[in-house]
Amino acid sequence: MEVKIISATKQEFNGKNYWKGKKERYYRNAQTKPHVLHRAVWEYHNGTIPAGMVIDHIDRNPDNNQIENLRLVTASENNKNVSAETTRKRREQMARASEKAREWHKSEAAKAVHSEIGKKSWQKREMHEKICAHCGSVYYTRDAGTKSRFCSGNCKMRARRRRLMGLPENTPKCSKKSELAKLQSTA
Repeated sequence: MEVKIISATKQEFNGKNYWKGKKERYYRNAQTKPHVLHRAVWEYHNGTIPAGMVIDHIDRNPDNNQIENLRLVTASENNKNVSAETTRKRREQMARASEKAREWHKSEAAKAVHSEIGKKSWQKREMHEKICAHCGSVYYTRDAGTKSRFCSGNCKMRARRRRLMGLPENTPKCSKKSELAKLQSTA
């Protein structure tokens, strides 16, 4: 069955009319399934379109909906079937968008938005129980990864001093003051 071209904005297939608006790329009919003409033509001749697949116009002309001009491809393959002009326009559009994004991210509004997003994200994180790598005491943190290893800045610095002296980071469970005194006397 052939697609009949009625006018520049109307085509007929299988007894149904499909229209193309001024700003639309494809012919459509909201009363039919599928709504888009090139998909209807493909399904009439070949059956249901598998999930993840799309119908490509081989000659890149969305007005040419004859079955000989249609093929089943992935979305990625469909995106590759574009003219050099389309590729150039896409690159120009991305360059303009990137420049505007850079400008916006420098603004105070962007800093406020990102700050708010960061605070909300931090508050949503669950608390995790960890054991200090230096003193062995239990502490709680929102950091689920390996970033948080010490219960406080003091323990972190004590562990660093031990590491610089060639000693292991962790200490036996004892008073922190006596441990610090021992470290200072050997330095």
